[in-house]
Amino acid sequence: MINFRNLSYCCDTVENYCQGRENTYDLVVASEVIEHVNSLDTFIQSCVHMIKVSDYLFTLTATLTATARKCLFQSSINMLSY
Repeated sequence: MINFRNLSYCCDTVENYCQGRENTYDLVVASEVIEHVNSLDTFIQSCVHMIKVSDYLFTLTATLTATARKCLFQSSINMLSY
């Protein structure tokens, strides 16, 4: 069982959030974010800034094929038509 009592939520940019948190985390996960950032270099540097030496940055992003994009587009149109 996972204990969520120490879980907190912050709505901010990683560039702001990393201030004062250098070498704090064993793992930083950036899920479905990379494609939305203004500066990829600054984003990655900020994430790495928070990771303890020799630990991990894990990123996930959607990679859509042409067929997947077409299906997503058609699904969006179908949803909007209801």
